[in-house]
This record gives sequence, C-alpha cells and structure tokens, in this order.
Amino acid sequence: MKRIIVFLSLLVVVLLTLCACSQNGDTKKTDNSTNTQTETNTNTSTEPPKEYVTVTVNYKAEAGGTIVGEATQSVTVEKGQGATFVSVLAKADEGYRFVSWNDGSTEITRVDTFFQDTEIIAIFERIPTATITYLVGEGGMLGGTAEQTVEIGKETTSVKAIPFTNYRFIGWDDGVTTEIRTDIVTEDKTVVALFEKTIVTVEYKCENGGTIEGQLSQTINTGSATSEVTAIPDEGYKFVCWNDGYTNPTRRDIANDDAIYLAVFKKYYVVEFKCDEKYGTLIGVTRQEVLDGEYSKSIYVNVNEGYEFISWSNGNTSETLKVQPKKDMVLEAYFTLPSSGLPVISIDTENGAGITSKDVYVNCTITIHDTDNGYNVINQTGKIQGRGNSTWTNFDKKPYKFKFDEGQNLFGFGKDKDWVLLADYIDKALIRNFFAYTVASQFSELVASPNCQSVELYLNGEYRGVYLLAEQIEVDDDRVEIDTSDTTDTGFLVEMDGWQDNVQVVVGDQLNGSRKYSIKYPENDDITTEEKAYIEQYLKECIAAINGSNYDLVEELIDTKSFAQAYIVYEMFKNPDVDYSSFYLYKAPNGKLVCGPVWDFDMSIGNVNHKGGGSLGNIKTLWAKEKCPWFNALLKHEEFEALVGIELEAYVSVISSTLSYLYDYVYEHEMGYLKNFEKWDVIGKNTWTNPSYIVELESWQENIEYTRNYLNDSLAYLMEVYPSPSQ
Repeated sequence: MKRIIVFLSLLVVVLLTLCACSQNGDTKKTDNSTNTQTETNTNTSTEPPKEYVTVTVNYKAEAGGTIVGEATQSVTVEKGQGATFVSVLAKADEGYRFVSWNDGSTEITRVDTFFQDTEIIAIFERIPTATITYLVGEGGMLGGTAEQTVEIGKETTSVKAIPFTNYRFIGWDDGVTTEIRTDIVTEDKTVVALFEKTIVTVEYKCENGGTIEGQLSQTINTGSATSEVTAIPDEGYKFVCWNDGYTNPTRRDIANDDAIYLAVFKKYYVVEFKCDEKYGTLIGVTRQEVLDGEYSKSIYVNVNEGYEFISWSNGNTSETLKVQPKKDMVLEAYFTLPSSGLPVISIDTENGAGITSKDVYVNCTITIHDTDNGYNVINQTGKIQGRGNSTWTNFDKKPYKFKFDEGQNLFGFGKDKDWVLLADYIDKALIRNFFAYTVASQFSELVASPNCQSVELYLNGEYRGVYLLAEQIEVDDDRVEIDTSDTTDTGFLVEMDGWQDNVQVVVGDQLNGSRKYSIKYPENDDITTEEKAYIEQYLKECIAAINGSNYDLVEELIDTKSFAQAYIVYEMFKNPDVDYSSFYLYKAPNGKLVCGPVWDFDMSIGNVNHKGGGSLGNIKTLWAKEKCPWFNALLKHEEFEALVGIELEAYVSVISSTLSYLYDYVYEHEMGYLKNFEKWDVIGKNTWTNPSYIVELESWQENIEYTRNYLNDSLAYLMEVYPSPSQ
C-alpha cells in the first residue's frame, strides 16, 4: 500500500509541473512586448525537480533452512531517502535451527529499511542428536519405542522390559536394574534387557556308538542340579568326552539355562603286533585299542642275530612302527636270512617237508626281499615241487617249480602264479640262462622270452645257493599270449622234446628222420583229437615248406622274422640242445607259426663236452644251422639268410649294450654269486658235462670273463657269416 501512495504522490507532482509549463507558454504567445526579460526573471523562484532511485534487497538462506516471504524486493524512493521493505522469516529445516543473519540480527522475522542494495543471509546449524537403541535378550519383549533419536541432553520416552512366561527380568546390560527406564541422551548407544529362565530343560544325548543311562530330558528350577546320567559305549566303541569337554562318562549339572550335553563315542580298532621269536622280539605294547583317527603307540622290533628285518606285513620297512588303523589289524614283523646283495627268496614248506618229486606239490610259504629296490613279497602261500630232466636227476642242487595261491607280479614281470627256480648247477658262471633270456627279450619278435632275476634261495632256512628265478613257459597274459578260439585252429604251444616218453606229435624232417614234439597248450585234459591232428599237420606243412623252394609259401606259414631273431640268439650262445629239446614254437588262431620262447641255455657258450666232441668251444661252429631242422632248412633260402643279416645289423648295438649292462650287474653283486660256491664247491671240477677248458678255469671271475670273450667273438663271427645285404 505504501508503494501505491508513493507512486500517486509522484504522479501529482509531475502533473503540477506540466500545468505550470503550459501556462508560461501561453503568456509568451499572447505577450510579444519587450517585457520578456522581466517575466523570465520572475520565474527564478521555482524549486528544481527531485531525483528518485530504486533500492533492492536479497534475502538468502545457507544450508539447513529457507526464506519465507519475498526473497528479492525492490523499492523506488527519492534519492537520499531510505527504502522500507516488507517482512521476511528465516525458517529452519528439520534437524536444524536458526542462528542469526549475517548482519548480526538474531530475530527470525525482520523488516528492513535500506538506502542501498543489500544482501542478507540467514545462518543455520544442525541440531546435535544421538540415537539410543533398546534391545531385548532371549526370554522377553520390549514395551515402547526401540530406537529413539533425541537431541543431545534431552530425555527419551520411557521403555519397559517385559519377561515371557517362565522367565524373569534380571537387568539391563549397562547396569540399570529397573524394568522401566528413560535416558538423558549424550551419545549413540545400545542397551539390552536381560532375562533368565525360572525353569530350564537339560537334555542328554549321544552320537552313534553308545547310549545314555539315566533321565535323558530333565526340567528343573534355575540353579538346581540334574539327576545323574552315564554314557555307556557300544561294543567296539569308547567314550571320549561330552561336547563341553567333560571327560567323565558320569555327570550331573547345576543348570542356569537350557542345555544339551552330547556324549561323544569313537570307534576303536584292535591292533596286534606279532613277531616269530625265532627271528626277533617286540619292544612295546603288542595289543593296543586305538581310537579311530588316532595313532597307536610305537613298537620296536629287535632282530635276532643271523637274520635281517624285511618289513611289517603292511609294507612298512622301519623297525619302529606306529599305525593309524581303519580296521582291526594284525601286523607281523617279517625277516629274511642275510643277503649278499642279490634278492633273497625264502621258501618254507609245511611242517618242513622235503621236496622229493617233480609230480607232487608240497604246501609252502614264500617270501622275496630285494634290498636294492626295496621290493618285497611277504609270506605268500603256495606250493612247490621239483622240475627238469637231467638237472633234477643228476645234481644235488635241484631246480624247482612253485605256484602261488594268488598270482604275484614278481620284480614287475607281470602277475602270474607259476614260476621256476633254475639251479644252473653246471654253469660255473651262473649267468648263461640269465644272459640268453635277457638278450632275447630285446628282440621285437621274441616278446615271449622269459623274464628272469638272479636270487639267493633259502629252503626251510637252509641256504641253497644262487638260482635264476624265471617265468614258467606257458600260455598266459604276460607270458606266451595267444587269443585262443573254439575252432580246430585253437592256437597252440609246442616244444621239440626228445626227453618226452609219452609221444604226442612226431614230425619227420630232413636231418634225422623224425622229431618228438610235446604239446604244452592246449593241455592234455583239454585238447581234442581234432586239435591234436591239426597241430601235427600244421607242423608237417611248415617243415615241408621250408624244405621246399617256394619261399612265399614259407612266409605264409611261419613268422620268418621271429625265426631269424631266435636263430641269432641260439647261434650266438651256441645252445647245444637246439637239435633235441627245449625248442619252443607257438601259433595263434589264424596266425603264423612263431619261434620261441628261447629256453635252457645252461650248457651254452661252450659248456658241454658230449655234443660235437667239444667243438662247441669253437665260436666258428654254426651248431644251430647244422643241427636244428628248422634253421637248417630255412638258411638254404637266400631270402632267410639275408633276413638274418638284416636283423643282426639292426640289433648288434642293442646286444652289445645289453651284455655290457649285464656284466656290470653281476660284478656289482659279486659277493652274492661267490657265496654260491661256498655252498657248492664246483669251481675247477667237472659237474657232468663240463669240457676241460671250463674245468681249468680256477675262479668264478675267470668263468665270467670266459663268457664275455666268447660272446663278443661269437657275435663278431656271426656278423662275418651273415653280413647285411646293404653292405
């Protein structure tokens, strides 16, 4: 309204001024006399016009509030006069409060008069607050607002701790003991109302492996004692503890709260440690009840003089043992008789029975220990009998055949039940069979060559010397592998066997009219008349083909490569039996006739005086070519002779490196081999077939070097006789 009045006043002034000016103009127009100057001078008494200005004020608010009213105002006034503005209000936001205006005024509402443009700012500040949170523990509830944010220094509204049935209020966790409370707030905090039961329940439970004797669930007054309970383990279990760590199986408890007590039982295993007092004694507790997951107490084996500890029956080779059982266990300490470096095989017959027959087995247990490789076969059951022909009949050091009740993978040779122990009595180097079988095994087509290992044999605790443990020649996996069929061509394994009295197959040949062949597979109990006739006819066809001129037919019937490789072994070692016995052949269904496995080389490398008049001592004798009907006929074919040269060239370095390795091995185990001759005093003596140049060798070492020179020269001679066609 003031502004309107001011405006109207200014308007009146303007109008009056305009009227005055109009009148003066009229006078000048009507009066043209020379009095103009006089009239003009009379107007000098009129006042000058007034000046006006506009004044603006801005009202602003800092953070935390706003301006209520017209924030920006402008007023026009006569210059030099003050402009008066309408009132405004400084309004604080929630959580804030007004402090002052920037010109120092502390009034929330203000009316201002300013002479010039001005900016006025309202200043606010946050109101300080804190939050208190009221919580309740188990057994109660809260009456009132649980979370309250209050200006610091102010008081909260009241809250109440209300207990449930069978509970009572015992206080707040900050020490306040009244159920109802208010708080002067100074900072954020949380308080909890606490309750306790007036009646509690205690339960007793157990895991598998036992039961609880007594009242399992008990409801009592707080602070009272339960009745007694006892944890009873089942058979095969032991009480360990309660879940609160209490280790007495019988307990009673003062209860201030509900509780569950769990009896913990554990399975235990009986571990028995055993030792034959003949070999040693045990130091420690020999029968222990060991909790599942825990270890037994240590036990130590004290070995008697004259024996060596091998291992425990679980394979552990330490003389001190503790175990973590998963079942009841009987752990037996195993021993062996002392070794001179070679693996030891100990065979104990049932009741110490003697081995007197090649046809009747004797029950036994077998243990094998290899110190070099930590290899053990312990107390395996089986049976043993004699074997061989002249070697069984003529010598005190007997060869044997034994059979495990369950197949064993001896020295990594492949799992089987049947094994042989060759005495090598007439071989004063003890290596002829060992070397021949090992060299043969290097050839690609002689895959059935028997794996073997020199061992020291103890029979019923008596040292029997160094033997060659070898695979039995038989049709089986890892031996002579033949996928048999139900047809007449079932597959077969035969041996040229002049020792066989019960003739099975007789096949004529170009050298001496006929040869005896023993059918090793199929066995006598299984072979049919048709199968036997087929085998005989196939052998006759093969002999006829190799004695003929059609080499293509030969290659259709026999595996010529296997015959060439076998010939190299037989001729290099000069095996004298190649014309009579231990000469094996086999055939798979729909397959060709294969030569092998090679066998029986104890009279090889010139170690015979009754064949060839001792001429086998001469490495330039081609005995296998001259005496064996198969090689004799085959070598009349240029193609086969060339094949022998090709195979020689392919394998000469392999043969040489294999022999080098074998000689290194026997010298590394020299003490073991020499020990044999403490038992069998045969060095420098004729043991049945030894020629004079063998008898004259005065030591085992001389015998070894004789074989080394013989084999090197024999291999070189074969290279001369059968050069490779490529040369």
